[in-house]
Amino acid sequence: MRIQITDLTIENLRDRKFIQEIPEFYQLRNVVENFPPWHYHESVFDHTLAVLEQESLILQQIPDALRNYLRQKPFLQYSRQDLLHLSIVFHDIGKLETFVQTGEVTSCSGHEEKGAEITTRILQREFLLNSKEIKRVAEMIQHHGNFCAFSRRQNTFQEYEKLKKQFPKVFSEMILLELADTQTLPNSNEKSWMINVYKELLRNC
Repeated sequence: MRIQITDLTIENLRDRKFIQEIPEFYQLRNVVENFPPWHYHESVFDHTLAVLEQESLILQQIPDALRNYLRQKPFLQYSRQDLLHLSIVFHDIGKLETFVQTGEVTSCSGHEEKGAEITTRILQREFLLNSKEIKRVAEMIQHHGNFCAFSRRQNTFQEYEKLKKQFPKVFSEMILLELADTQTLPNSNEKSWMINVYKELLRNC
């Protein structure tokens, strides 16, 4: 029996419903990040569930035009929202194989690309997605780090215009992913600035 995307709820994931099918996801409980100011002794598993909670809240508040866009089925089977949900579930799965601890501080350099590889294997093994859908989810995971507004650069919006041209088919989804991800971070002026950037970008999508 293949996993249905609609069954990937926070409750089912938290209750270990898919421990046999996607053990890689549950191994994230053992990956505990300490990467100030973004993560303080937080497991990637708990972080991912928190991002999923934010996804749900954000999607309740988006304008109708964006909601209708997410209902589109670019490859006939699953909607953009379904594929976005998968990318959020697995967006940090690559931290399994890239986790490095140096003293008290951890890092996961290159986790996006490794995550795309791991996710591709999981989707091929456990889900009924076609090859284009799998490629789309992997693309979002591989490049989600490029969409993070890490610092207060004067040319931030110009940089996002370049990303929009580079990734026109997933730009809105990527901003939604980063908004949900950022909402889970500890409060700071930097976090507030990043969230405002993402919201402004979504207003213009």
